Order: sequence, then C-alpha cells, then structure tokens
Amino acid sequence: MSKNRLPSLHRHASGQAFVRVREHGTTKDIYLGRYGSAEARSAYGALLAAFVAGEAYEPAERKPARDTAGPTIDELLVTYWHEEIERRSNNVQLKVRLSMVPLRKLYGDTQANAFGPRALASVRDTMVKSGRLSRGEINERVQNVRTFFRWCVSRELIGPSVAHALDALANLRAGEVRGLREPRVIGAAKWPDVEAALVHLSSPLRAAVLVQWWSGARAGEILQMRAGDVDRSTNPWRFTPATHKTQRFGRGRVIFVGPQAQAALAPMLLRCDPTEYVFKPADALEEQRQAKRTARRSPMTPSQRAREAARSRHRLDQIGERYATTTYNRACARAIADANAVRKLAKMRQALCALLPADRHEDIGRACERAPHMLTGRVLDRIARLSCGPETARKAAVRKALEDIVKEPGEVRRWSVHMLRHAAATRIEASSLDFDGTRCVLGHTSLDVTRLYVERDERRAAALVAKLG
Repeated sequence: MSKNRLPSLHRHASGQAFVRVREHGTTKDIYLGRYGSAEARSAYGALLAAFVAGEAYEPAERKPARDTAGPTIDELLVTYWHEEIERRSNNVQLKVRLSMVPLRKLYGDTQANAFGPRALASVRDTMVKSGRLSRGEINERVQNVRTFFRWCVSRELIGPSVAHALDALANLRAGEVRGLREPRVIGAAKWPDVEAALVHLSSPLRAAVLVQWWSGARAGEILQMRAGDVDRSTNPWRFTPATHKTQRFGRGRVIFVGPQAQAALAPMLLRCDPTEYVFKPADALEEQRQAKRTARRSPMTPSQRAREAARSRHRLDQIGERYATTTYNRACARAIADANAVRKLAKMRQALCALLPADRHEDIGRACERAPHMLTGRVLDRIARLSCGPETARKAAVRKALEDIVKEPGEVRRWSVHMLRHAAATRIEASSLDFDGTRCVLGHTSLDVTRLYVERDERRAAALVAKLG
C-alpha cells in the first residue's frame, strides 16, 4: 500500500463499500461489505490499522482468533457517559464527545477486548487526516480514549491487558508528522491590550476581567460568584466558590480578593442581594438600553416604548442568570475587535484627510465617527462615498486606502480570559519570587502545573548569568 496518505472509503454502484489501494505497481479494490453497515466500518478500521502498521490487509474471517468476549465499545461508551462524564462540566463533556467520534465511527461495534494499539493508531490517523487539529489537540484526544479504557478496566468491564497495551502507543512528537500544526502556546495577557478592550465591555464584564486579572482565579470561578459567597470581614476578602475544578478530588478552594480587585468588585456587590450572582447579563442589557436611549435624537413614541419593553422582556427570558465562560470569552474577543476597529477608523480618518481637500474633512470625520466597528465591504463603501462626495474620480484610490488599513494587523493583540490567569501567575511570581505562594493563589496542587502558567523571563536569566557566569 502507498504510504503517502490513508486510503479513503468509497461507495460502489452496487452499494458495497470499497477501498482502492495500490500494491506493487498495480491498483486493486478491496470490498468491505454493505456501505454504511457496522461490518463495513469495522473492516475499514481494521484495514487502516494494517495500513498504519505497514502490513497487508487480511479479512476478518482469515485473521487468527482473538479474545473478543465482552461488550462492544458502543455499549461501554454509553455506560461511561452516564456513570462518569454526565456529572462533569460542559467543557469536559464536549472534549470527551469530540474524542470519541472517530473511535465510534471506526470501532463502535467492535468488542472492547479486541481493541489494541494498532486500532488506536488508526483512530489517531483519522484525527490527523481531518487537518483541523493541532498536535497537542490530537494527543489530548488520544489520551481521552486511553482514559475511557482505563475506566472500563477499573470497573472490570474489560481485561486489564487492553489499557496496558494502549499505553504502548507514544504521543506524537514535534515534527513527526509533516504538515501537522503545532499547538499554540498560551502566554500571559499584557495589560495595555487588556486596558484597551475594557472600555468596550459592559460594566459586569469589565469588573469580571479586573477581578480575574488581579486575583488569578479561573473564569468559571469568577462568573459563579454570589454576593453572599464573599467574606468582607477580613482583609483581603475571601471568596469561596460553590463549585470548582478540583472539587471532585475532595480539595477546597479559597480565592483572596486584594485591594485592586476589591475596588472593581465593590460597586457590583452594592447592586445585588446576597443570593444573586454578581455578574449578571441582565445588568449589561439594561446598560445597553440606557445607552441607546441617551443616543436617541428624537423622543420615543408610546408604541415604540411598548415594543422595546416587549423585546426586553423576551431577551430577559432568553438569557441566563449568569454568564457562561464561553459567552464571557466571546465578549472579550468582541471588545478586542472593537478596540482595533476604533484605531483603524482613526487611521482611516488621517489617511483620507491627506488624500482629499480640506473642504471634505468635516464629512470625513462624520463618516468615520458614525461607522460601525464591523468594517465590512459595505461599511468601507459608505465611508468612501460620504468622504468623496461629488469628487468621484478619487473614490477608487480612497477605497484602496481603506482596504489597506483594514488588512493591517490590529494594534491590540488578542487575548483570552485564560490568559488573564497566566498574567496573574507571572506577575505574582515575579514580584514575590515565591513559586509555592503562587501555587496557592492559583489553586494548583502541583508546582509543575504552576510553572506552566508562569511566563519565562529571559531578562532574569540574563541577569543571573551576568552576575554568576
């Protein structure tokens, strides 16, 4: 078989599933059963396993007998989901579900006792072939598959040799697969980038970002904060989240809220009851409504007021009591995009004032001020039209200048809410030089995990070598 790429499964006009392979200069078709059937999926998985191992494919009936007693992988996955994964967080459930998709597709109807390292390699190669995953994501998903089989061994649902054999398949190393994307290194967010995005966030999310920046807490811990969970009788304040990441291991979690975080949190605590969530989407919605009322140029009619009240009630019914982590992260990404758009609009204004005569400058300023932050082609056309006015001869040059500015990378670098935690870890360790204290602040059990969060400072290394070397 050619080792350039994995053979694809095709459907014959007869309804049979087949794979076209090339051996010794000749092409042949291998038929695997009815297309879409469990038999064809199982045979295709076995063929991929043989392909990865560099062996000739041998039909199932001619393979040596193996121990195939016991439940199938599909049956065990149902048990695993209901007994173990269903009680975990939504993030963990999503990761497990995505990890099991290729496993079910290739080996769902296979007895779990017959699953081995070659089959796991074929599952991994399917992930590689998708072209959407990085090396780190593939290794993580393969590890989730191993965890599933170890759980089955712990419940004595399959033999212990299965999980032991799967550990023999090593993780993918850097450069091992040509063209495979390397995982993106999660660094620490920089304060100028965070500060630029804060002005484009609503008050609840702005406070959440500041509290997370100064406390180093996880986003999920901050968003579940209730006013009654914060003990303000001590200094610093103590926040005990109701649930946290390591709770299932019997570990406690206390988040200390220092003076800087207290200044951001105090106004939010004043506006809510002890049982209410501190960071509520309803507050952001009301803030948005007030801003729209202030920006209105004409008084609102009774019918408009009634329609707005109906829309607001509908939106309040749709949103939850508190923010989800994904919503929080998306809002921050949108604020970063808005911050970059504001800077690009200012650049556009300067460029257009240089291209067009002085009598058009007022129209240029008005067009850029009223432009939305989503700089689409229609928005650029409108800015060019309003800026040029009757001077249509320069419209093409103006449009080209606007496009060039939009294509420029944003001045505000992208950051995620998880990078706020990395920034807090780096800042605390750099100021205290205490790794164990940083570990306690972040809520880690192991110092090795804390070292992953603290960004390396090459200046400190250079100073040490200059002093001691």
